[in-house]
Amino acid sequence: MLTLKTPASPATVRLILATVGAVLWVGVGAAVMFLAEDPSWQTPVLSAMSIAFSIWVFLRHGGRYVTAAGVWSVCAGLFGGFAGFYWMDAQPNDTALAKAIGVVFLTHATMYYLFWAGRSSAEPEPGQVERAALRGFIPLGLIMTGIGAAMVLAGVGSSVGAPLAFTGVVLASVGLLTGLGRRHGLISLIVVAALAIIYAEFVFSGFGRLVLSALAFSLVMVLLTRWRTWWAKIATLAAIPPALIYLIGQREAFGLATTGQALDGVGSVVEPLRQFSVMLANPAAFDLAWGSTFWAALVTHVPSGLWAGKPEGLALESAWIYAPALAAMGGTLATLLHGEFVYNFGPLGLLVMVPAAGLLIRWLDLGLIRSIARGVASRRDGLVLTALIIAAGGMTDLFWSGTHTFMGRTGTRLLLLLALILVWTWGERFRYRREARTVEGLYTVQVPSVPGVETGQRSRGVVRSGLASQRTRRKASRVPAGIATDGPYH
Repeated sequence: MLTLKTPASPATVRLILATVGAVLWVGVGAAVMFLAEDPSWQTPVLSAMSIAFSIWVFLRHGGRYVTAAGVWSVCAGLFGGFAGFYWMDAQPNDTALAKAIGVVFLTHATMYYLFWAGRSSAEPEPGQVERAALRGFIPLGLIMTGIGAAMVLAGVGSSVGAPLAFTGVVLASVGLLTGLGRRHGLISLIVVAALAIIYAEFVFSGFGRLVLSALAFSLVMVLLTRWRTWWAKIATLAAIPPALIYLIGQREAFGLATTGQALDGVGSVVEPLRQFSVMLANPAAFDLAWGSTFWAALVTHVPSGLWAGKPEGLALESAWIYAPALAAMGGTLATLLHGEFVYNFGPLGLLVMVPAAGLLIRWLDLGLIRSIARGVASRRDGLVLTALIIAAGGMTDLFWSGTHTFMGRTGTRLLLLLALILVWTWGERFRYRREARTVEGLYTVQVPSVPGVETGQRSRGVVRSGLASQRTRRKASRVPAGIATDGPYH
């Protein structure tokens, strides 16, 4: 006798696939990391797994959209997998380095399967965009970019000018690529490319190359709100090697121009992993901070002149521990976000990092998905979309050097955008109140006082209609016929 079985629901199928994927990626990675201690083969295997998993998550998560989880994944492949291959030649038998690569890979895979593989990975259907809501984004973004570039070139307030220009480029791009019609598509792309070049040539100083990466990811996110295509993601991955080569050469040329000798162009890409491996292998070399670096990140924007004992960020504290001469010159050491949790809570702090970073990125991606699906019906929707894109692009800073760098760069951009929102909102409310008073004046009725006649306004003889309440309208209706009125009221 044949029996018909109910097919598994899509949710059940997704759960089964996610379970199988988690067992394969996490299980194999853990086996390679813990079942043997031979860095001669552990380092290349874990590095290759890190790069492969990062590419897979970047392409899969969010569908054709680039998400915060996708940006984090690219960072894991670059600062984990690529850096692992780099150090494989310089330190082929470094067990601590192999463990550090394994930690970067396993935390990444665990965050994905625990927090990102559900709703936050779905590709949303874009909502309707009201172009009028984005009308002011283009001129305001151009003005912010120009003012920021001028501040940097003049050497006045570059710490504010650079993030102001960054925010202006993204804001103008949202207005150009999301707010204009299809017939302006080519012009929009040309203007956005020109803004990006202006930022790279006149605002970017040569240090902090991740700023350019964050800008590139942000612009790709904006582009995909206009044209959804897999080619944008594929082109982004394909552009990473030549972009890395270009940035390495630029860093070396910058060193020749400023110090007379070439700087190590690849150092800031691969050094954070090695520094993290040192901290992970010997946590006794420092006193646990117990969250003080996160407090330092929260108060980043408090001026040091107003706070003599202002706490220092992790990058500077690690430099004082491992390279005092560098710290004395104001230099810092990046340690990855993983190193920040180890510095605060020891190796067990990595168990705290997984839900903390995983939930933060999930929250960002859910907000981004909702914003895209909701569309842009008002100026507020456009500004929220801009803020989420800037925050998602800033995952490069968070991964590379922790919360203090993230707040100093991405946090400053978001604060400037918040200031813009407040000023813009105040301006709109002022304009609406002025218009309301004008309209109220148009609907104001002057009724002359007549002895013995109830006009509804005995003391002043004024009746307001249109914007008036129903009670006032009823009082006004008591005016007898034959009494002349000044205005549109009858």
